[in-house]
Amino acid sequence: MTPAQSAWALAVLLGVAAPAHARIERVARVRYEVHLAAADRARSAPRVVVEIRGAPARLALVFPAWLPGAYELRYFGRDVREMSATTEEGRALEVTRVGPTRFLVSGHAEGAVVHVQYRTSAELLSDDGADVHADHAYLNPGAIVPKVLGLENEPHELSLMDLPASWRVVATQHLVGAARFSAESYGSLVDGPIEASPRLAIVEQRIEGALFVIALDREDARVPEVPRRLVDDLRKIVVAERALAGPLPFDRYLLLLHLSDRPTRTVALEHAAATSIIAPSDILDGDAYPDLRHMIAHEVFHAWNARRLVPAELVEWDPEVPQPSRSLWITEGLTEHVSLVALSRAGLGTTPSTLSWLGEAMSRARRAERAGISLEEQALLAFAAPSQLAPDADAYYAIGHVVSLALVAELSRRTDARVGLPELLRALLPRIGEKPRAIDTATLGKALDALAPAHAGDEPLSVLLRRWAQEPFRLDMLLGSLARAGLRVEPDPTEHHAELGLIVDGPQVEVRAIEPAGVFARAGVQLGDRLLQLDGAPVTMATIVALSRRSDERPLPLEVERLGRRLHLVLRPRASTDSALRVVLDGDGAAKKHRARLLEL
Repeated sequence: MTPAQSAWALAVLLGVAAPAHARIERVARVRYEVHLAAADRARSAPRVVVEIRGAPARLALVFPAWLPGAYELRYFGRDVREMSATTEEGRALEVTRVGPTRFLVSGHAEGAVVHVQYRTSAELLSDDGADVHADHAYLNPGAIVPKVLGLENEPHELSLMDLPASWRVVATQHLVGAARFSAESYGSLVDGPIEASPRLAIVEQRIEGALFVIALDREDARVPEVPRRLVDDLRKIVVAERALAGPLPFDRYLLLLHLSDRPTRTVALEHAAATSIIAPSDILDGDAYPDLRHMIAHEVFHAWNARRLVPAELVEWDPEVPQPSRSLWITEGLTEHVSLVALSRAGLGTTPSTLSWLGEAMSRARRAERAGISLEEQALLAFAAPSQLAPDADAYYAIGHVVSLALVAELSRRTDARVGLPELLRALLPRIGEKPRAIDTATLGKALDALAPAHAGDEPLSVLLRRWAQEPFRLDMLLGSLARAGLRVEPDPTEHHAELGLIVDGPQVEVRAIEPAGVFARAGVQLGDRLLQLDGAPVTMATIVALSRRSDERPLPLEVERLGRRLHLVLRPRASTDSALRVVLDGDGAAKKHRARLLEL
């Protein structure tokens, strides 16, 4: 970002117009107006107006089916209604829906100015959604505005209309007027969240030469305040990741934290220069704060790798068509590894907390073995709904994490601790200003072999990697490499994970997948049910996690909603049958040296 662009960034926070010299010179071909008058906010249904200058004669509007970094199908076009279109002179045009994401506009001349308007639903408070209510507007632009096919690489503008005067707005897009943002393309316009609220608390902090903006909104009507420790912890994390991965790939970064008691879990989405996190209201004060800190470390590091070290299949983003990737595990696995090391370097991760995170990853990877498929196949299933074959749609995170650990352990052993995670990152990441680099298993293998050529008795790391990534995954394949780095993996007699046979998601705690032999299925729960009450208390994600760790079998009353009816069932938990794994430090001398290289413990 240039100094002029930094002026835009500052202007959006101060609520003043950007200086004239800071404006983008090229005229926007596509302009969006998102109307947020009181009546629109009350309906959670903003009215959107699109102006298209120089429209193609065959005009296609394509709403994303998914957003980068959020590998879940949304098909935002399903929520669009009341679409109409006119020429600049006001003549009505024909609008035809031709699919869940695509609309066609016809009847105008090539190069005409076309105006399109519609309403869309904005009630998805999620990392990749849009949520509009009387007291706030949280927007991922890709959730509410379409790509104009053929003009996606032209300049775009987006304006928030009819906002109350007391509301503040924060965003990563360039401010060119009061709540009016500009971007060089559709892709850059939608690669960042926008938050508008009268409660928005904003703190600026310059870290390692970049301006970090921390914006906090909370829905519980309390006047928000950005905690000092959050600002301090962010600084420590960024300093640690800068030391690991090199110069910051941005001049300005937005950390947006939206707190609400509506979601039942914490979710986050990385962008090129931003992270949006949706979390329960007590996360800043409660026991979950270390989890938030870990999530920040994970998402901030994605600025180094998610947009610059790109899974080979995702180099070109097509918002309409899902793009499964065998290589997604590399960026996510490395990022999980980096987050643990960065927290340790920053003094925010203790040895017990690091080992606890590793134990969770090992346990999750062990459970994923049952699918009998490879790590690359696990990554391919990222877009798929959970199923009996792969009930954990994000298992590739955990498996990728433990594979990354084992690879770095091998790098350290084969180079007498001269090469570790920082050297691997610098070998993989392109320099600032260079175009993004595509990554896959073969490319990673070549980098590993260059860093640690095979010696007598050792097979090349690229060969080892292919076995770990492309054969049916077994955790036991990695244990020798981890043990030589002083990490022993063993059953944890104090932790258990009962087989619930259930996947739930969303603030409604809706059943997304269910195994016929699981305890919920045996109680009569069906796909699509909403779980309401368990043992007299509302069901949340925390309830499900706690239930998976029960060791008693006392029957529990369960209330569900099915097709508008409330049903009363009885859940009979089984004693936990699946012991968790834990990681313990083991070995001195060489093992201790390699462990220090691996995790900085």
